[in-house]
Amino acid sequence: MAIHERDWYRGNGHSYGNEGVFGLPWTPRICKRLILITSCIFLAQVMLTRAPVYEDIPPGYGEDYLLEDLPLASHVEDWCALSPQQTIRGQLWRLLTYAFCHSRFGVMHILFNMLFLWWFGKVLEQMYGGRELLLFYLSAAVLSGLTFLGISFATSDPTPAIGASGSVMALMMLYALHFPRQRIYLFFLVPIQIRWLVLLYFVYDLHPVLLALSGAQIQGGVAHAAHLGGMIFGFFYYQRQIRLEPILNRLVRRRRRVAKPSGPSPQAYAPSNPQDQEMDRILEKVFDEGLDTLTEAEQDFLASASEEYLDG
Repeated sequence: MAIHERDWYRGNGHSYGNEGVFGLPWTPRICKRLILITSCIFLAQVMLTRAPVYEDIPPGYGEDYLLEDLPLASHVEDWCALSPQQTIRGQLWRLLTYAFCHSRFGVMHILFNMLFLWWFGKVLEQMYGGRELLLFYLSAAVLSGLTFLGISFATSDPTPAIGASGSVMALMMLYALHFPRQRIYLFFLVPIQIRWLVLLYFVYDLHPVLLALSGAQIQGGVAHAAHLGGMIFGFFYYQRQIRLEPILNRLVRRRRRVAKPSGPSPQAYAPSNPQDQEMDRILEKVFDEGLDTLTEAEQDFLASASEEYLDG
């Protein structure tokens, strides 16, 4: 990870404006890229279409349902939507790709998801770092998808799901746990503390899931189970102080050790300067164990070395 993406570089944990540490500008690159990728996929959904077939008829409508009554289908959704039947057959990529698709027949679905991603994600990206925010967002998508699949199989509902709402709800939950008393405006008019808004969302999504589990037929086209999965993941991520980047780094390093690459040993490239050696040791510790494991002396050394790096 680059030096400007380290947690110690981004600030003291209390100010999250448009400037990073040492007065340098900061931009939420991961949030911007996620929004850009999602928007491009939405355009592909709209443009890459095909004529409907009998397999596109919604469940429960019977064989007398006319194909002429169906809208054009999307090639992108054919391969990316979270279909319970296709996923259980081994198409596991759908657990991630569905979160980058949205309803083609209106802009409100993608608009509000991307607005929420921007509002909450840019603050969390500065707090946690770009890579950690990306891993959190993608992990929330997968776990939300698994929650959706679990409820789908429990209720025998084959309806597929699309949308980033599970990941966005995870972001909202994490943001609310950090800033529970921050006021936002519901419907852009009614002021409400975000903790109560998240609670309302939780109850709103829990009710139809309980109804579905009891045998009721729920319509509406909203993947409430995915929303719940995202909020639950965000809650446990905060409560357990989970950090995904160190976990990924350990897995990558373990895989590299198993690969046993040929060539000179890493010691052959070890810096001779004692200060550089100490910097490498501390960064290696952050890489393996996370920033929270650094001692106060190590944090002071890292901050001092970073100032010299920037001045140089």
